[in-house]
Amino acid sequence: MNIGTATRVLRDELPHFPQAGLTDYSIYAEDVAFTEPYRTHFHCHGRRWYKLLAATVHSALKMAFVDADFCVVGIQQRRGNQGAIDDAAKESKEDSHSDGGADDIQLVVRWIFEGTPRLSPSSPDAIRSVYEGVFVYVFDAEGLVKEHRLEAIHPSPPFVISWMAAAFGVPGRPPVATSSHLGMKYRDRS
Repeated sequence: MNIGTATRVLRDELPHFPQAGLTDYSIYAEDVAFTEPYRTHFHCHGRRWYKLLAATVHSALKMAFVDADFCVVGIQQRRGNQGAIDDAAKESKEDSHSDGGADDIQLVVRWIFEGTPRLSPSSPDAIRSVYEGVFVYVFDAEGLVKEHRLEAIHPSPPFVISWMAAAFGVPGRPPVATSSHLGMKYRDRS
């Protein structure tokens, strides 16, 4: 497995995520971790938890939005621990090559999600919601994704904290709760 393959899989799969979810898990390491280190401090470890998280988010998007659209705006490879948000604003570079090992390569994916919220029959007129974000994918020595990090999302969805808590069986907090209230950590022990 190489990083070019993972880049192509992500570039092909992410735009179809609202309709189909993830279908190719061959690019992810067995101990892949998903992290959201800024607002919720949520993270999970293991391919089984990652698949469950992807399926849960996919289902939640289908329930919450009509005509959802996920657009990859840019993909950039970078070395080491550079700041993703600043670097992602630079011009996108796809499938760049380097002489170093895969374990120091990161893939920064800038994206835009748009969808019309499903509203109750009492308020059928909905304004289309637009979110912009940055994912960072970190690779292991074999070129498999060992970490998928949600680096940024703007505007921050008001339902993220209570939804993640409810989805993973942690007592919910109201949307105004600070991230320090949640200490959700999941590790696949199989």
